[in-house]
Amino acid sequence: MVKNKRQREMWGPAHRRRRVQFARRIERGEVLICPRCGLPIGPDQDWDLGHDDWNPRIERPEHRTCNRAAPNRLLTSREW
Repeated sequence: MVKNKRQREMWGPAHRRRRVQFARRIERGEVLICPRCGLPIGPDQDWDLGHDDWNPRIERPEHRTCNRAAPNRLLTSREW
């Protein structure tokens, strides 16, 4: 359950719909690149629908480990 307005905006129904859309693309075999590490996300890999560090409205699939390590780095692959 989403607790407050910011969480609803970032992880609410629209976020869950986009995650389902990306999940279908990954399951079909479409190659999606993790923007944090630059490696492809495979159908057998765990992934999250992450937010861009500078614009949280931008959501894209990221490896789960890349996404969950991001708060400690606050960098995107553009800056590595």
